Amino acid sequence: MEGITVEAKRVEKTEVKTPGIVPEYLLRASYRVTYEDLDVSTQAGRDEVKRRVEKAADLACREIQREYPFAEPRHQQCASEAARRAMAEFKTRVATR
Repeated sequence: MEGITVEAKRVEKTEVKTPGIVPEYLLRASYRVTYEDLDVSTQAGRDEVKRRVEKAADLACREIQREYPFAEPRHQQCASEAARRAMAEFKTRVATR
């Protein structure tokens, strides 16, 4: 199945009573975006991949935010970074066909 993984990453920091120690938990959520039904050699096909990637990034970041509302980065930056990474992977794959 032709596709890319959109992975959202956020960090939750927890205060502890030990001076100088702050645990950080890396939180991840991912969605698989397929594009085998699209003609990615056309602008319309690439635009649809981008739309799907942005939607998946939004969903992944919202999923983390629901459970960890104070995790960083905030939702918009989380979604933007996840989409950027996934689109870079997509462009590399298309270029090497």
